[in-house]
Amino acid sequence: MFDYIKTGKDFYFDLQVSNEDPISSVGKQTVVAKNCNLDSVAWFKFDSTSDDALEEEMPFTFSDVALSDSFKKPTGV
Repeated sequence: MFDYIKTGKDFYFDLQVSNEDPISSVGKQTVVAKNCNLDSVAWFKFDSTSDDALEEEMPFTFSDVALSDSFKKPTGV
């Protein structure tokens, strides 16, 4: 985002997210969001009232999605 602010040149990226619970029989699912673009970014936050980690939501858009691994049907159900 720094380059965007300084030059106006936007950037796009792919975001891959995998969900897997080794205890579960359904295995792993991996989803890829393609051509992601951040809608907004907070450069910094102040919170003097808490010792917890600061959380940040980063809204984004994407143009396509792919499923590279898919959950299986649960066994023993």
